[in-house]
Amino acid sequence: MLSVQITIVIPTYNEKDNVKVLVEKLSSTLAGCSWEAIFVDDDSPDGTAEVVRDIARKDARVRCLQRIGRKGLSSACIEGMLSCSSDYMAVMDADMQHDEAILPKMLETLKGNSDLDIVIGSRYVEGGGVGQWPAIRKLISSIATKIGQAVLRADLKDPMSGFFMLRQSFFRQTVRKLNGKGFKILFDLFASSSTKVNFQEVPYDFRQRNAGESKLDFRVTFDYGIMVLDKIIGRYISIRFLLFFINSILVLLLHYFLLMLAAIFLRQTFVFTQLLVSLVVLMVFFMFNKTRSVKNDGVYKFAWEAVSFSSFGCIGVVINVSIAYCLFDFGLTGMLSGLIGGSIGALWNYIAIKQVFRK
Repeated sequence: MLSVQITIVIPTYNEKDNVKVLVEKLSSTLAGCSWEAIFVDDDSPDGTAEVVRDIARKDARVRCLQRIGRKGLSSACIEGMLSCSSDYMAVMDADMQHDEAILPKMLETLKGNSDLDIVIGSRYVEGGGVGQWPAIRKLISSIATKIGQAVLRADLKDPMSGFFMLRQSFFRQTVRKLNGKGFKILFDLFASSSTKVNFQEVPYDFRQRNAGESKLDFRVTFDYGIMVLDKIIGRYISIRFLLFFINSILVLLLHYFLLMLAAIFLRQTFVFTQLLVSLVVLMVFFMFNKTRSVKNDGVYKFAWEAVSFSSFGCIGVVINVSIAYCLFDFGLTGMLSGLIGGSIGALWNYIAIKQVFRK
């Protein structure tokens, strides 16, 4: 049996309608080459993993790595690459937007130049393109690209590309330094390498999604921003602590703003006002963190998370209001008492979020 020359790592989430088509295209494109495809599925509720397994029963070149309780494109790619033994590995999406036809050229380029670490499918070199993107997506991509180029300090035209091929040896040298968060694994590889990355870009046209829904949302943008921050200042200060600090400031500002509104318009007792404001802040805090968490599996999981967080958070509200009332009764102003109580509530909410989302 021939050893595998190249492994195609394909992270998936709700991509069951694309799997079969992609495997057929890979079979045609990589004919004459010893290859395998590892679909790393984040426990898709649409049954993507089962579709992959059905194909794998008939085609030994196809493998399924199903992850339970772990989600995220970058970490999926890392686990997929760690599970293979081929000298060359490629990463591509399952939605047919990446042009599999350039895989042979990418492999030929990498094999033909021993100095290269990675070959990138690029939308922004001559001959490449982004298709019919709306203006807002082009703008977001342009901004993210310029930020990536500035941070990496490399003449890389498409640092946001999710389509590339690399040597196993380069990956092994870099893997322990990877951030592993978010969706931009190529950026992570470049930023984490302790040596200069030798690369070449190959043009391709970014196609329209074949089926399913786009994964581009607020969480993707947020995770990218966090990864950029981590690569810039992560060695000096914990990004987790920085996020907690910023989050706490925002929560306290919201708490203060709502206290002022309540004092002007409600004119209720201090305890009632502090209780109402604390509950509103609690729900806002939950919804904000929900947008940053992995996608939920439906209304039941959302309801369970909401109930769990509310139950845990209500303990913090009781502590918050009790401390605020004692301080108010002691003689402090309502605003100052409310903010001190809100600070205790912010800390408790942070603990509650960690328990519910396990981040």
